[in-house]
Amino acid sequence: MKGVNVTKGELSDLKEIMIVIKKAIQKMHEEGIYQWDEYYPNEERFTADIRNSSLYVLRENHEGSIIGVAALDGNQESEYAKVNWNYVKCTLDEEEIETIITEDVSFSLDGVLVIHRLAMNPEYQGKGYARKFIEELENEASRRGAKVIRLDCYSCNEKANGMYRKLGYRYSGDVYFRHKEEPFHCYDKAL
Repeated sequence: MKGVNVTKGELSDLKEIMIVIKKAIQKMHEEGIYQWDEYYPNEERFTADIRNSSLYVLRENHEGSIIGVAALDGNQESEYAKVNWNYVKCTLDEEEIETIITEDVSFSLDGVLVIHRLAMNPEYQGKGYARKFIEELENEASRRGAKVIRLDCYSCNEKANGMYRKLGYRYSGDVYFRHKEEPFHCYDKAL
C-alpha cells in the first residue's frame, strides 16, 4: 500500500468526491448491491458534510487523488433508537464535555460518533486502503473524545460487512432505510 493521508474534505474536492461516488455506485451495481443510487448520496449531502466539518477524504500521499470519502459526526439516524447497541452509555467527564462543546459542534454528548457514507474508489478496493481509512477515522474519533463509533452497512454488501467485523465492530441489530427491502446491519465498537 502506498502512503496515504486523511484530511478534512473541502468544497474544492466535491467534483473529485462525486467521481469516486459514481465509480463506487457503478461497482456496487455490477455486484448486485443496490445500496446507493442517483439520489443518495448526492452532492448536496457531501456539501452539507463539508460545511459541518464532518467529511474526511483519504488521498494518495499528501496531495494525491482522493481514493476514499466518509463522514464522521454525532448524527445518529432516528432508526438507531430501535437498535440494541452493544455500547449504550458512555460517560464523559465535565472537562471532556467542555472541550467538545467548545471545539466540535458535530459531536454528540453521549460520547458516540458515527461513520456515514464510506466509499472507496473501486481501483483501490481489496488492498487495505479502506481498513487504513477506518483506522484513521477511529483515531480522529478518539482524539475528539469519542468512546464509541457506530455505523450501518447494507446487508447485501458482504465484503464491507466482513471488513467491519474483522476490524472489531460488533453487530447490534438491523434498520431499514430509503425504501430498501433489505436491512442495514448496525455495528458499534468501543474505542
